[in-house]
Amino acid sequence: MTNALYPPARPQSVGEVLDLAFRIFGATLLKCLPFAALAVIAGQLPNAYTLASGQPLLANAQLALQRFFDPKFWLLELVAIFLTVTLTNAVVLRQYALITAQPGTGGAALSAGARHAPGMVLIWILIGFALAGLFIVPLLLVGAAFGSLKAGGGNGIGALSGVALLLEGCARAAPLETASSSIPSQQRTRHLTIGSPLRPTARSRPASREPQRCRSRAVPAAAPAGAA
Repeated sequence: MTNALYPPARPQSVGEVLDLAFRIFGATLLKCLPFAALAVIAGQLPNAYTLASGQPLLANAQLALQRFFDPKFWLLELVAIFLTVTLTNAVVLRQYALITAQPGTGGAALSAGARHAPGMVLIWILIGFALAGLFIVPLLLVGAAFGSLKAGGGNGIGALSGVALLLEGCARAAPLETASSSIPSQQRTRHLTIGSPLRPTARSRPASREPQRCRSRAVPAAAPAGAA
């Protein structure tokens, strides 16, 4: 563990962080590059099948429909996804083992990456559904509301108001969740990025009190001169 590059023993400056990043890159490049190259090649298996079958990559509507119902294409697509995710996991696990000076080989990282591949694919599917629900559903609701307005219906304004409230609730959910988090780093990040609504008032009060302090200090100095 004495040769471990990560985690650092103490907080580092910006220059030290950059130096550590280059050291990690140099120590893990050659041992992780084969996995990364194989991941790129595995991701091109569906395109290789398309070219081998005499079809162009940029197909028209008819060829795209034919490709959609081709079971070999979808089988290669699933294999490419599994191999790409497995090799990407192996890169991350192998790099982590190298920089933390933990015992491990490329084969162990590859087998661990294969075990975690189904979970990673499921996570990306859930992220895709979440993004679709976050962007597509409000757009559909807005389109339906505008359609109701053009048709002269009174429900369009209510639908637009509901969409606005929904978007406002989603926008307020993330800051509230971060604020209620018990992790100090997240609270500090929120304080630095979002700030406090009372900060402008807190800054303006000392500035407004400063002239009064100056005048209160100048009055006792002028009083003896008036008395003389």
